[in-house]
Amino acid sequence: MRQCTCAKMVVGCMGLLLSSLVLADVGVSESNRAGQQTSSEWEMAKKAVRSGDKKQLEHIIESRGDIVNKVDGYFTLLGIAASKGDYGIVQELVKNGADPDIADGSALYHAVPGTLESYNKKDIEERLKIVLYLIDKGASLNHETPESNSGVSVSEALIMGFCDKNNFPEYSAEFLRSHGFEYSVVSRYRHNYEHIATLTKDEFSNSGKGKECVDFMFRATSGKGVESYFVE
Repeated sequence: MRQCTCAKMVVGCMGLLLSSLVLADVGVSESNRAGQQTSSEWEMAKKAVRSGDKKQLEHIIESRGDIVNKVDGYFTLLGIAASKGDYGIVQELVKNGADPDIADGSALYHAVPGTLESYNKKDIEERLKIVLYLIDKGASLNHETPESNSGVSVSEALIMGFCDKNNFPEYSAEFLRSHGFEYSVVSRYRHNYEHIATLTKDEFSNSGKGKECVDFMFRATSGKGVESYFVE
């Protein structure tokens, strides 16, 4: 009788063990499926942003609202939209809860026009609108750029990009001035201003920075004009 009882206890324990293993397998399987679904939605969301498909993006956000603030390495949906210069998608993401200052101002940084690409005035204006909109919604210029080893701040990248001789610097300065642009950038994020000021000198006239644009940006972010940053 005692042997029978022991046997039943062993069988019972084995049953519990097996059932727990089955439950564990189910849990892992469900977790994997959830992870795959999240990954799929993330890829679909990135594709929607890159193609400017607002309806598809809205559909994804309806099912996964938190996706607007997902950070995947250097990638955020807001940063991708800003890098494309898509003002409408940037607005859509912020209206649906995207943090304008996500990933330490990465969206602001990605809105800056590059110095090796060709832009027309409309491209520049859309990027300027994105910058002003993000700042108005809470993005900060007081950050290092996402590529932290570059030693360049977001504010410095902004000036270098919009004031580049090939990016309609006079137009950028006038657009920002007419929209009342002004932002206090702390000194630690202005340590390259002297270098930028140097690029406005005559010897860099063909490939440097627009002096009027840089002067305006320096005054708007530090209260001092470009001349005060020249190294004697």
